[in-house]
Amino acid sequence: MVLKPEHLKRLMRPIVRAFLRHTYSIHDFMALAKSVFVEVAEEEILSSGGKPNVSRLSAMTGVYRKEVSQIFTKNAPPLYQGASLIARVLSAWESNKKFSSSPGKPRCLTYGTSDSEFSALVSSVSTDIHEGTVLNELKRARMVEITEQGACMSKREAYVPGDVDRAVSIIAGNMENCLRSGEQNALSNPQPRNLHLRTAYDNLYLDKLPEIRAWVLEQGRDFHRRIREFVAPFDCDLGIDQEPERPSRGHLVVSSFSYSATPPEQSSSEQTLPAE
Repeated sequence: MVLKPEHLKRLMRPIVRAFLRHTYSIHDFMALAKSVFVEVAEEEILSSGGKPNVSRLSAMTGVYRKEVSQIFTKNAPPLYQGASLIARVLSAWESNKKFSSSPGKPRCLTYGTSDSEFSALVSSVSTDIHEGTVLNELKRARMVEITEQGACMSKREAYVPGDVDRAVSIIAGNMENCLRSGEQNALSNPQPRNLHLRTAYDNLYLDKLPEIRAWVLEQGRDFHRRIREFVAPFDCDLGIDQEPERPSRGHLVVSSFSYSATPPEQSSSEQTLPAE
């Protein structure tokens, strides 16, 4: 089974809504769509071991050769880059006994020197980047605080006000993985199936929305903490008992979000599902 055009049309609706909300036209959409088609086609060819060129990309996407050439020569970065270095450092901090007092409870680490605990943490994930660079990024994202005890993880998720690029990258990754999860469930019927649930309400008391948001946020943090505790030992980059000969490279993404709105923000065309 494959997705039909009418299915893809439904998937396009939230993208088009975003374009209209920010006053972009169909001409902007078409220009960007051509660029994305070429970039993603290039990624697909590279991932299968092939060598992309203008002719092949044009045939694959239907974009004219002249336009493909203009897009292809810009060497745009891949849209999907996997788990970031920062995410892997945080996972190691939480799961590796060298850096945590117990699973999910990272210790405050010494920092600032090549033989510090924080330097050892970063080196356990990658030797290609300086520990100071990682520490500065974590401080910028308000995920680490410097105290008398050392560098302490203050929270697991980044918060960088005004960092639109980062926010959009996270949204795009969530959309990609949500689509793949639903496709796999609907078309392949894996056993057990992927987690793909939705809970929605459409007549809540407005003065209770802040309390509900706070409660859902806290429950979501705890849910993801428990996921990391369970899954981290099976990651060959993070697990204590590493087995180099054992087949690996398996992917898992668990993403969650909540959205609440007052009546003027809600779209009358959105479908409301019952709580699951």
